[in-house]
Amino acid sequence: MKNKIGIDIGGTTIKGALFGANNEIVRECSRPTHGKAGREEIFSMLFSVIEGLESPDTPIGISSAGDIDPVAGRCVYATDNLMGWTGAEIAKTVSDRFGVPCVADNDAVCALKGELYFYPDCNCPGSRNGTLHYVYAGSKPWPGAWGTAGLYVFLQRPGNQAVCSRSSDYPSAGRYP
Repeated sequence: MKNKIGIDIGGTTIKGALFGANNEIVRECSRPTHGKAGREEIFSMLFSVIEGLESPDTPIGISSAGDIDPVAGRCVYATDNLMGWTGAEIAKTVSDRFGVPCVADNDAVCALKGELYFYPDCNCPGSRNGTLHYVYAGSKPWPGAWGTAGLYVFLQRPGNQAVCSRSSDYPSAGRYP
């Protein structure tokens, strides 16, 4: 398997890592998001992180705060922590700029995918205000009626305490139903 880049766009920091063939971290880079400065500045910081990883021709996966349409790789909604991010064509913009495949999804959903990678026996429903919204059935996501990530993802590992992965857009997210 070849190298890949993983990026997390948060309200305060954009963090990136270059992963090697065995999923080991080869290089890391981070920059402030400058989310209040608007979409162009967020993209500028994102591009800076990707360039800082010094790995051209490497596929990129992005997790971002906000409701992200994972099929289009577009932000459907974000709060003012990421000013102007609503409507941003994240995957297309990055793919066009760097000439590599790029996918984007909600940060809580990406956390869920990571949990499932390392803990495949996890019981992992997501919830939007108490309504079932996002479920992993086996290895396939079911995005629910709205087709985007939920407010939070609830994780229950067998024999372990439950944890919640919060979407940074919603201060009330992560509360147990």
